[in-house]
Amino acid sequence: MIQTAENVAKEIGATKEECDAVALRHFEQYQDALKNDRAFQKRYMFPVEVKLSKKKVILVAEDEGITPTTKEGLAALQPVEPNGVHSFGAQTHPADGNCGFIVTTRERAKKLSKDPKIEVKIISYGFARVGKARMAAAPVPAAEMALKNAKLTVKDMKAIKTHNPFAVNDINMARKMGFDVMWMNNYGSSLIYGHPQDRLPEGRLRN
Repeated sequence: MIQTAENVAKEIGATKEECDAVALRHFEQYQDALKNDRAFQKRYMFPVEVKLSKKKVILVAEDEGITPTTKEGLAALQPVEPNGVHSFGAQTHPADGNCGFIVTTRERAKKLSKDPKIEVKIISYGFARVGKARMAAAPVPAAEMALKNAKLTVKDMKAIKTHNPFAVNDINMARKMGFDVMWMNNYGSSLIYGHPQDRLPEGRLRN
């Protein structure tokens, strides 16, 4: 996957310094999610008991594997690929993840909600295919399709959240869609808290 990201970085002229800056910004944004005893996270996350053995059960309440990040630390890391722009600090790490949706009626959802005045509605979606080995470029045409179908523009957005295994994913989107890359992914992103993995039957991992 990193080769696909490096291909896109080369095409748009992204630098290691830019990738490091985006990684640092998302780490800073993630710190906002931890303020006030993780008040933001607790709106969406709940502790899970994990049984390790018959006698040992642990409680997983927070993200794991987060690496403290500094400007100096990122600058000191070398690119993973020769002549590349992504160090280990500007890409995500393998992580376990889980989420869920409750499918119900609007009336029932209001009864379950802590704030019945808030409604979440999916109003559009998009999909796209780009050139071979250009994975990091695909979110742009997909997002453009979704916006077009919804008759909206980027300027109408109050927040933009993406799954970004590499820093260049966000750099590419921001440049091509015309907004500040440092604004997107408030409260952090998968670049910081990890990329869930699929496990194949024979035990191999894939992204």
